[in-house]
Amino acid sequence: MLLLENKQTGGFAHSSNIADFVSTDEDTWVPEVTAELQRKITAAGVSVALTATKDYGVTATYVVNAFANGVASTTALSTGGVVSVGLSGYGANVTNSLVTASQAGIATAVISAINLGRLSSTFVASANGSNVVLQKQDANKATEIDPDFTAYPSMSFGTWVNGLSNTANYASYTLQQISKTPSAGSWRITAVNNSSLKANNLDDDELFITD
Repeated sequence: MLLLENKQTGGFAHSSNIADFVSTDEDTWVPEVTAELQRKITAAGVSVALTATKDYGVTATYVVNAFANGVASTTALSTGGVVSVGLSGYGANVTNSLVTASQAGIATAVISAINLGRLSSTFVASANGSNVVLQKQDANKATEIDPDFTAYPSMSFGTWVNGLSNTANYASYTLQQISKTPSAGSWRITAVNNSSLKANNLDDDELFITD
């Protein structure tokens, strides 16, 4: 991935050539800047292909709650019971205790189950009010985000066994995912180098192309 940094103050020098340019709205200039960079690179005879994609750092917000006979309710949930949550395609469920019998409490238990269990190297979970936000981590380095991941899985929950079980959803109560909403993401510019200019020409502070 090629990181392009604008070090000018006061915006782009040629912003007047972009009809809908708004400096604070990347949607109005990243595609145009990418196209202009591509034009200059191609004109210089360098075989590098640039693409601009608005998918960097996408997260997904999950709304979850408890239901009894199709009606949202948390009144009969047992604090200290165990919330069992799974992510479709990512193996067995992970679990954590329910501390507060509320929608926010369910979200907190889900977040703890993901962050403290075997999924912690795959996703980072956080709270947005009473909702759960997932961020996909890089498969090779879990401390960094997966830059272009957008295929967030559905969330499912373990079912109750009986009224005396240690699952948090008692009797006819079930925990459910109500919705999943991906964020818009940020713009990224990717360069695919098919030229003879290889690593030593692309190191920090090395000239790649000038104009």
